Amino acid sequence: MPTLPRALSPLRHSGYRWLAAALVLSLTSSGLYLLALVWQVIELGGGPAALSLVSTGMAVGMLLTTLLGGALADRVPQRRILLAVAVAELAATSTAAGLSLAGLLQLWHLAATSLLIGLAQGLYYPAYSALVPALLPADDLLAANGLEGFLRPLLLQAAGPAVAGAIVAAGSPGMALLATAVAALGAVLVLLRMPATPLRRDLAAEAAQAEATGRRARHPAVAVLVDVRAGFAYMAATPWLLSTLLFASVLVLVVIGPLEVLTPFALRNQTGGGPTEHSLVLASFGVAGAVASLAVASRRLPRRYLTVMIMLWGAGCVPLAVFGAATQLWQFVVAAAVVGATFQGAGVIWGTLLQRRVPPAMLGRVSSLDFFVSLAFMPVSMALAGPVSELIGMPATFLLAGLTPPVLAVLAIAAARLRADEIAHPLDGPPGGAAAAALRRRRRGSGCTGGSPGVGGRIAGMTPPEHPRAAEVAQLLRAAGAAGEVRTLPESARTAAAAAAQLGVDVGAIANSLVFDVGGNPLLVLTSGAHRVDEAGVAGLLGVPRITRASPEFVRRHTGQAIGGVAPIGHPEPIGTLVDVELARHGQVWAAAGHPRTVFPTTYDELLALTGGTPAEIGPGALPDGTEVGAR
Repeated sequence: MPTLPRALSPLRHSGYRWLAAALVLSLTSSGLYLLALVWQVIELGGGPAALSLVSTGMAVGMLLTTLLGGALADRVPQRRILLAVAVAELAATSTAAGLSLAGLLQLWHLAATSLLIGLAQGLYYPAYSALVPALLPADDLLAANGLEGFLRPLLLQAAGPAVAGAIVAAGSPGMALLATAVAALGAVLVLLRMPATPLRRDLAAEAAQAEATGRRARHPAVAVLVDVRAGFAYMAATPWLLSTLLFASVLVLVVIGPLEVLTPFALRNQTGGGPTEHSLVLASFGVAGAVASLAVASRRLPRRYLTVMIMLWGAGCVPLAVFGAATQLWQFVVAAAVVGATFQGAGVIWGTLLQRRVPPAMLGRVSSLDFFVSLAFMPVSMALAGPVSELIGMPATFLLAGLTPPVLAVLAIAAARLRADEIAHPLDGPPGGAAAAALRRRRRGSGCTGGSPGVGGRIAGMTPPEHPRAAEVAQLLRAAGAAGEVRTLPESARTAAAAAAQLGVDVGAIANSLVFDVGGNPLLVLTSGAHRVDEAGVAGLLGVPRITRASPEFVRRHTGQAIGGVAPIGHPEPIGTLVDVELARHGQVWAAAGHPRTVFPTTYDELLALTGGTPAEIGPGALPDGTEVGAR
């Protein structure tokens, strides 16, 4: 395909194009339904209470199924779930349309329709979120989330309702419901054409491991419940995730009620505005959010992604204070635009962060927890907005909504040590990308050739790598402009001493690749073979309670390579890396290349450039000769 702007780069991939087409049709269907529902209730003689009852059914349905949807998204191929959701929405909306056009529709029919759609949509978001990273490389995830952030408000809040309004005006609410069903049918047809995508969780391996340890196979229903519990456990054990969700839950509680419930009253009381003015404020919020989504998607992920995201959400609420004091429409419009832009911009970063840092086998459940937080606190916030405004006044309520979030944002960043976390887990420099460019610039400036030819001559007769992981590392090194080549050792070398003996070098020149588990996230420590890692010291450096040596399964899941041969590069996702400053004492160092028998020569500076790693004093403790180092 021709070169596309960065924000549209995910459309190069055929699988994602089908998914994006299905998303457009699904959002259009939802946007049509939201307005068609309002006028259908009115045509049936219902008032605000009836509309509230019918609309609440959808929210209740989503709340009931979203956690289940997360567990299913980690167990069932996500395309099947999306297809089932589209079929359910098609069945519900086409039935409602047929009853309406036949003059048989009643309010309870609409309530049942909304409940069914809500139950289905509770399954949609976790499955969609888990499927996107299975279709795209990591570098395209930010753009994909930006594209979704652009399409969602445009179709759900603007185009869909506008088309439905025109259909109602020209025909009837039943015709608008029929258009809703047609869009749902389009989503079904597109998903049927979409290629199947394998599940990114090895359920067979999990079952085999359970059998090997003597555990009985669980009933499917029990297994799903266990998965849901595991999702909560992962959240509780992952500081950046827990702190962000706690912050988001309070944010929703403080902000959504005033924004959704009190805004039309503030417009009426302070400017004399009505429905038209309210629609302008909502349009400003949605359009600014769509534009901000594309803007964020057109750039690289911020280096301080957690800090930027939390502060966008927090500081972006400050203009809400204007809602309580504004006396002119333009002030509402501008304030709404700022809030919409910051909310959506942060949302794009958040979606990308989940897809890149949460293990693939857990992504559906974590996405469902994110969705559940929003759903659970939104109705509570709306219920409290009115009584609170009557108690302390509308200006004070908006002032509270505007000034509380930035304070909470600062507290969340400090309490969860998010700045240290994002330093340890960079997402802006994958191998072959920014780090490779930095390496090439460094080479052009310094004339570095990659180390001493004398030591390299000792392995000149070794064969090139045949293992696929080693071949992949070799390809990445060539792409990055590294001078050293991957070589195969005569024998497997799972210890620094064994590798040093075969290479004829000092053990301190071996760069051990040690993988640690930091609250469920991987940390790669490249340490001199003569050093033992001071785990307590590294934990203090990162600002976390402790780090633990990773299990073989954890290492393979996050690096794609086996213990004993983990390379500094070539992992499915970038991994936060610390590089032992002791390695700088050696003109040439040797690192594993994806297999216990493969190595490549490099330098301390080159390791920093290849990995985007942070120099650190790992610890002075010497390793006894022959000690197993786990992941060399």
